[in-house]
Amino acid sequence: QSQMEKRMSLDKIDVMRFLRSIPSAANHSNFWLVPLGKGVRFSKNADPSGVKVGGIQRLLMLREVLLFADTVDVFAHPDGEASEWCIKAGGVSFSLTLTAESNRGFSGEGQALFDIANAEQLKIASVRALLKWQSSIDATELAQACEMDNRKVLNILGVLGSRGLVGFDLQQNAYFHREMPFDLDSVADMHPRLKNA
Repeated sequence: QSQMEKRMSLDKIDVMRFLRSIPSAANHSNFWLVPLGKGVRFSKNADPSGVKVGGIQRLLMLREVLLFADTVDVFAHPDGEASEWCIKAGGVSFSLTLTAESNRGFSGEGQALFDIANAEQLKIASVRALLKWQSSIDATELAQACEMDNRKVLNILGVLGSRGLVGFDLQQNAYFHREMPFDLDSVADMHPRLKNA
């Protein structure tokens, strides 16, 4: 998520109309959703201005939330392998993050495996100790407090994200502290590609 770029700002009425055109039956084909005015349209052809989504019916989860939306923003990873649909409704945000293909997980995207593989060399405990439920984490401040460079702190935040201890908010373009109920001892087992390597 931290590498995603904003691709579209959409009108909620146009998005609701678009969602009504999606059949509810499972379809694992890849589509590109291309901007059309303040809305979006399907394309079977790769389009650099669009967002790749396989298993298009996964977007149907947005229907109920869209009723309350003020804004609908779509972000995508530069390589096109993941997207995030962000809906703001008053002071509440809802994000749906999708892999580009419905049969893939997120473990191979971005630098998650690289960050985890190098976790032993990083000062994870130092960074974690400075997390105080911040709604926006300033990586530069953490780097200064831990006497590390920014890149190393960002790697550690990536590791903490894989452990459910931080998230990334695309609207604020910043990490935030949260604690998901993960069994931290089993994180390595959740990444079989890393274990096999």
